[in-house]
Amino acid sequence: MTHYEDQQQFVLNNGHLIFDNKPVIIKEWHPEMQLVKHEVKRIPLWMKLYDLDVKLWGIECLKKLSSGVGKFIKCDESTFHKNFLGFARIMVEVDIDQSFPTVLNFLDETDKSQTIKVVYDWLPLSCTKCKGLGHLAENCERVEGLNKWVRKCGGLRE
Repeated sequence: MTHYEDQQQFVLNNGHLIFDNKPVIIKEWHPEMQLVKHEVKRIPLWMKLYDLDVKLWGIECLKKLSSGVGKFIKCDESTFHKNFLGFARIMVEVDIDQSFPTVLNFLDETDKSQTIKVVYDWLPLSCTKCKGLGHLAENCERVEGLNKWVRKCGGLRE
């Protein structure tokens, strides 16, 4: 394998690429490839957990806490090494159309109720009208069709 092919395989096999706090979904290209739009159902995203007791900073605790949002993938280096205790930063895999809680409630080892604040680096936008990604229903242009697009471009006068 060439150096280029090694790098390509590394990128394809080690997924979860994030650019500008948004997931980047990549596929291997080949000359016979059909340009088909694939439906994306699950994506990785970063979330921060605030107000964590130090005893909750272990990987197993972070996995259990993050399960209230999605499937644990990894934590960042600062969280893993406990270099900065202001928040724990965790990557989770989520459904794009799920709800995203801003707090997680749980019972600690003494059955006392605890609340942790959750902040997301980025959240996916999904349209409830057309089921598309990247916009909300109030900004949906697909439902109204061409007339709205033509008006926006100045080609149609009302």
